Amino acid sequence: MPERLRTGAIAVVMILTMAGCAGGDRDDAAGTGQLGDAAADVRPPDEFPAPIPDLALSDLTFQVDGETTDVASSGVKIHRRSVSSYDDPATPDHDGVSESIRRFLACKAYVWSIGSQTFTVDVIADGLHEDDPSLVERGALGVDFSIEIPLAENGVHSLRPGCRDAAVEDYGGTHHSTQWLVELGRAAHLLAAVDEEAHLDRIERYVQRAEEIATTLADPDNTTHWEREWLVDSEGNIYTHKTYMRAAALQLAASLTDDADRSDEWALEAARVARIGLEAQRGDGVNPETGGHDVSYQMYGTWLAQIYASLLPVSSPLRADVEAMIERSIAWQADRTDPVIGLVDVEGSTRTCTSADAPQPYEVAVQVRVFLAQAAAHGNRKDLIDLAGRVDDAATEIGYRCD
Repeated sequence: MPERLRTGAIAVVMILTMAGCAGGDRDDAAGTGQLGDAAADVRPPDEFPAPIPDLALSDLTFQVDGETTDVASSGVKIHRRSVSSYDDPATPDHDGVSESIRRFLACKAYVWSIGSQTFTVDVIADGLHEDDPSLVERGALGVDFSIEIPLAENGVHSLRPGCRDAAVEDYGGTHHSTQWLVELGRAAHLLAAVDEEAHLDRIERYVQRAEEIATTLADPDNTTHWEREWLVDSEGNIYTHKTYMRAAALQLAASLTDDADRSDEWALEAARVARIGLEAQRGDGVNPETGGHDVSYQMYGTWLAQIYASLLPVSSPLRADVEAMIERSIAWQADRTDPVIGLVDVEGSTRTCTSADAPQPYEVAVQVRVFLAQAAAHGNRKDLIDLAGRVDDAATEIGYRCD
């Protein structure tokens, strides 16, 4: 168990015993939880903060025009939204609430989603990369708001606008709750990386909320509902990225709780669903989305898999399998990316620029982040760094649109 010794007002901090430690006395090698050795190969690392990809990105350096730079200074865009996405210009202070939720609460929209709050955690990551405490604080305000949104036993969040008598469930159900759990787990580890002692109260609250969400999502009835209603489309085609979303969400929760049995339970469920994703990958590296390939969700799912892999033991056979899947996924995406110009071929994508989903053009930030995170995890791989830079440049200089 990592020691969290503090001087001054806090002598010893033991609040976030990592998976593998229960009450400070759990023996990882023996596995004293009820699930015992069954979870040994998938139990999260005994580190806080855990080595999630965001932290590796903070340490990544590379050359641009002969000068050494980093992610924050280079100007490359690795996040789809910015801090302004969570700021109401009509109010003097930063509120941390997405525009879509503000509209819902003001009775200007009929539906809402906690998924729209996920990008506020990227603001915390930006603050870490840029060493900017004000960005960290503004990102955390968005998380603070989100953890107060009521969560029902069915694993779905709900909000009530002032013009309605009853609360309205998130239209994305447990899928969006799963997405939010990923970001909440990231937020806890990011704040610990920034300054654990300064953010101790927040981290405690985030962990408690993560445990609550994970408990509801892992409920057998809710799990069955998720598999039937959210993992596949109406024709039974898998959304592969959702397997790695659930795996990352539950593994993050397992990495934060000090309950050994629940940690092992969540880690084993994360492993089960991750294997579904592994089995779905095609031989050419495509992770299918509704029966075909999609350049956007190929990269989003790969990012989620990178988070999940970072929370598995280094010696885990499952980690090796997930990392091999990630390599194949990135290779497929790289093959669809012009090596000189940096434009990504979106043709044939099942969800990008389609009528079934919102017809939005391809956003490259996730691909850039995936490529740079993979480069950072493998000795600053120059091929991925260079291609990520070209992809970012092409988006700025040429751009994408849905014709």
